[in-house]
Amino acid sequence: EPHNSAESRRLVDDYKSSVNMESRERQRFAMSSSTSGKNKQTGNVASLMIEQYEQYFAAERYDDALAALLEAVRLGETSRTVFSNIGLLMQHNQHFTDAIDYFTKAIAYDPMQSVDYLHRAECYTSLDCPADAFGELEKYFKLEEPTKLLLVMCGKNALDAENLERAEYYLKTALAKTDEVDTVNDAYAYFNLGELEERRHNDDVALQHFLRVCEVDPTFPQPYLSQAEDEYAKGNYPFALHLFEAVAKMTPNEAPVYLRLADVYDHLGEEFTSSVLNCLTKAVELNADDQAEHERTLVRRGVLLYT
Repeated sequence: EPHNSAESRRLVDDYKSSVNMESRERQRFAMSSSTSGKNKQTGNVASLMIEQYEQYFAAERYDDALAALLEAVRLGETSRTVFSNIGLLMQHNQHFTDAIDYFTKAIAYDPMQSVDYLHRAECYTSLDCPADAFGELEKYFKLEEPTKLLLVMCGKNALDAENLERAEYYLKTALAKTDEVDTVNDAYAYFNLGELEERRHNDDVALQHFLRVCEVDPTFPQPYLSQAEDEYAKGNYPFALHLFEAVAKMTPNEAPVYLRLADVYDHLGEEFTSSVLNCLTKAVELNADDQAEHERTLVRRGVLLYT
């Protein structure tokens, strides 16, 4: 498998060392060679632009840093590092398509620099192109040992690309990576495995994965719940519904979540009346120990049934 080919990565490391040595030799030769006055002047200006970039970047003046690098390229600077740094600054500015173009130029100069594949994967993920992101991560894994975070990221992109077999492989590989303690990504892996089994219509298996989420990280649903409440308060009911549904999968025995789902469905219109009733019925089953809330939910359901 691409992520655990230690021999392949050893050969890559040997190749990188030889390429770096050859690159240094070429640089020494270039510095000792004579150049025409015009080319020398242009090269000096390009070098000044690189120096300006470094100063701007250190001062967190990223737009100015980007402008300096683009000017250096216009003047003839065409190194892999310059293209990669332009890509990073484009990515920082959320110009993801342009960033991908510059990372691609960097890869053309040196296809063994793994980080450019990783950055392309991040950009494709931001552009909601999961199949492309998945492909870039698999390229990265041929060059570097993946972290649990990247294995889960790869599995999630494979899932979004409907490549369920590979998604399952990478998510389970992440969970089997015991040399890292990362409960957040363990929880996220279980959540995505639950989503995967839902797509296979294996609801019982999906439920077991969803239940594992809070077992490994009891706090994992909280950001989802907080964002769901924020979206609900802003009137963004479809997105709030998506988030509350995710929370309900992870906490299937929490009556308040079903009550909030009922609220969201209520706002979405009369065509969701049956969904409101289902959520209220589930809440009635779960909040029997809270007499006051139980009675309020029964009354609300009753009113809906007879109107």
